[in-house]
Amino acid sequence: MVSDLHTAFRVAEIIPAPVSSLFQENPILPRHTFGDRKPKAMAGFLALKREKRELGAKLDALEVKIQSTREEIARLKEEQSATAESLKALTAESRRPRSRSALPRKNQQDGK
Repeated sequence: MVSDLHTAFRVAEIIPAPVSSLFQENPILPRHTFGDRKPKAMAGFLALKREKRELGAKLDALEVKIQSTREEIARLKEEQSATAESLKALTAESRRPRSRSALPRKNQQDGK
């Protein structure tokens, strides 16, 4: 413990410690709590509460992302199904023999 501010700054420069005190009457405790309260227990509780809140927010964001991914998967499956159906139809049409009436006649080509 030091008795004045100047000495406190000199000590702080020489000895970098997480817990230091500026004056004998007002020591600085970990996590910026003062007095004889139980700083570790309260700080631990508040840290857990904050961590729970942060994890809850991350969980909500991930649930939204999962839902949007599920919707996109459903859309892609529908698109794939429609594409497969059109491919089947085009394949069947290309294999079907063309009738002679569908082919242009020589007379119609000459303009007669």
